[in-house]
Amino acid sequence: AINLAMLGCETTAVDLNPSSVHLLRARARAWNVELDVIQTAFLEFEPAGLFDFVIFFEAFHHCDRPIELLDRVASMLTADGSAIFLGEPVYDGYYCPWGVRTDGSATFMTRYAGWLELGFDRKFFDDELRQRGLQVSVHWEPSLAAYGHMIVASRV
Repeated sequence: AINLAMLGCETTAVDLNPSSVHLLRARARAWNVELDVIQTAFLEFEPAGLFDFVIFFEAFHHCDRPIELLDRVASMLTADGSAIFLGEPVYDGYYCPWGVRTDGSATFMTRYAGWLELGFDRKFFDDELRQRGLQVSVHWEPSLAAYGHMIVASRV
């Protein structure tokens, strides 16, 4: 969010965690960058208008109602907008369409930070995006495994 704001993009950041919100606001002040930071849950965020881009960076998979969140994201996009998912745990051949991750780092974060850690099957995730009228492209760096991809879901 800070980087986009520094580039001159009108940027809104949404985060539930009070310490993360405080840190982001402090960094925006330190860099003298205009950045709107909203402390709320993804599904409670009420945008004032539509967005050209909705970007999730290692965040979408923490929502306990991801299908509902996809509906909300699609409804927030402009006619030529895109949703971008970076560093999300989307796997080929995941054990179910979507569900709780049981890998070591996910188990650690669930136990010690209380975070919900979901994972998604790639075909399921792509199909869900397409059902919302979005075209899907995946940009992937294989050496980075599941976190080495960027999923771009665009209206055009």
